[in-house]
Amino acid sequence: MKKKLCVFILLSLIIVSGCAHKVTRIGYQLDANFSQGNCDVIVLKSVDLSEQDYEVFGQIKLGDTRFSLDCDESTALNFLKNEACTLQANLVNITKEVSLGLDSCYRCEAEFIRLDMEREEIANLAIKTSEQIESDEENKKDSKQSNAFHVIGGTIGFVFGFTIVVD
Repeated sequence: MKKKLCVFILLSLIIVSGCAHKVTRIGYQLDANFSQGNCDVIVLKSVDLSEQDYEVFGQIKLGDTRFSLDCDESTALNFLKNEACTLQANLVNITKEVSLGLDSCYRCEAEFIRLDMEREEIANLAIKTSEQIESDEENKKDSKQSNAFHVIGGTIGFVFGFTIVVD
């Protein structure tokens, strides 16, 4: 009985320990020794670059491991900015998003781009696309709802599993 309980608790801890996005990098690798620090990256959604001269450094997919806890939109955007800094890109173009429904993990596909423009000119591209990143207040609201669903679901699953093991 105690052996089953220990195995159940150990498996529960392993399952819950995955707390970040599933990351798939396409066309690039990160140099572990390189650190850009705080750089000035702009994040846009579905920006049209057909009239611009640009270089794509790589693409990324942020997915859900189904056991992710810290994977709201603001966390994902910070992750994308850090990756862009490391690659020395000045623009993250989010090409595809999966909306948050009952699944609380923000998922997207993006590309890291270097534009030969000043920050103000890149920002003007955002005005043209009319689809900009949501405000931080809305991101925080989504994050709180996401965490609440995870806590409630985890608690119900743990109690249910514990009840099965003890009986």
